[in-house]
Amino acid sequence: YSFLALLYQAQNNPALARQNFQLGCDKGQYDACYNFGIFLELGRDFANAKTHYAMACEKGNDKVKSNACHNLGVLYSSKDLGGQEEYEKALQYYKEACDLGNPKSCGSLGTFYEKGNGGVEQDYEKAFGLYESACNQGEARSCFNLGTMYDRGYSVKQNFKKAFGLYQIACNAKHAEACNNMGLMYDEGLGVRKSAQKALEYYNIACDLQSLVACNNLGYLYENEPKLKDVQKAYIYYQKACDMKSSKACYNLGYLYDNDEENRNATKAFELYQIACDYKDAMACNNLGNLYDKGEGVEQNFEVAKKFYERACEMGAQLGCVNRDMWDKNHTQLDRRGNNKK
Repeated sequence: YSFLALLYQAQNNPALARQNFQLGCDKGQYDACYNFGIFLELGRDFANAKTHYAMACEKGNDKVKSNACHNLGVLYSSKDLGGQEEYEKALQYYKEACDLGNPKSCGSLGTFYEKGNGGVEQDYEKAFGLYESACNQGEARSCFNLGTMYDRGYSVKQNFKKAFGLYQIACNAKHAEACNNMGLMYDEGLGVRKSAQKALEYYNIACDLQSLVACNNLGYLYENEPKLKDVQKAYIYYQKACDMKSSKACYNLGYLYDNDEENRNATKAFELYQIACDYKDAMACNNLGNLYDKGEGVEQNFEVAKKFYERACEMGAQLGCVNRDMWDKNHTQLDRRGNNKK
């Protein structure tokens, strides 16, 4: 029944696919229950997907059980997939799947211990061991996470070369943030010889894989690296990252419009600072205050300017605090905007 259902699904016949998945599952073919769960999840029927995964997780053979338990862990750990996070249930299912040799679940379990979710105590050593085990089985995300532990010195002595090697493994498997981190290491000369050209190469790979961080970093590189300077490309990549909801990129794009000596566009800068401030970028809020203060790109409004300085200060931008205090003292209108950033 499962084979027939998959065939009907491939032929874009969901009614017969559903019918055969259900028949197979009702007859105790637990691979059909598992595949039905996938079918239901794709249709965003998460409650019924959980029901069928649970049957497969409880009664299937080891391979079916491993995959079904893992998928239950994923559903219970994400509020975007069927409700609120239920970390304790997710932890239970990841443990079951990991014990059956599922590397994705071992990696997910590692994240629980790294972050201290699901009622478990934060334990970097356990996280490290789980990531290492999963990475050795080819699980790219775990290789990336293991790389970050070496990169930051969590549970092990900081080792940029090992971090770079692990990022390379994950990047080869098309893990976007691993490729971005390789770009960063070339950009800053950590564990490898500093090379703006190699940084550009890996940022490009990561950006193509939809890493908003990498697209922003490309913009920053094109704006600020003398050998690669191309302001028009900086605009393009900042815009791409901003469209992907990167607060830094929206801020940086606003800053670029704000400070373009040939074609300054304060109105566009205002719009982008507003977006970034709404994304809780403190310096964007500060710069919004500056534009209101000076009446550039928006109608001058001293009271609104002060509110944005206050918001920036509350969000941790020291310059916002300075501007608020100066406004309180004498309302001196100075150019007090923050710089752009990676």
